[in-house]
Amino acid sequence: MSTTNHRILVVDDNPAIHADFAKILGTTRAGDALDELESMLLDTPVASTPAGSFELAFAHQGRPRSRS
Repeated sequence: MSTTNHRILVVDDNPAIHADFAKILGTTRAGDALDELESMLLDTPVASTPAGSFELAFAHQGRPRSRS
């Protein structure tokens, strides 16, 4: 079975938006430890996530700045 990477370009002038997308779609999730604890407490399987299946690129604007 081959794995497919999905590329996402995030264009926004707000660096906080870039950080949010990186947290949500990045290879590590902040909630992983909490998900594992919930799984242990409730005796349920950990929900699978597409972690690592997104290749993220970031830009602060659509056009390159002129160097004047």
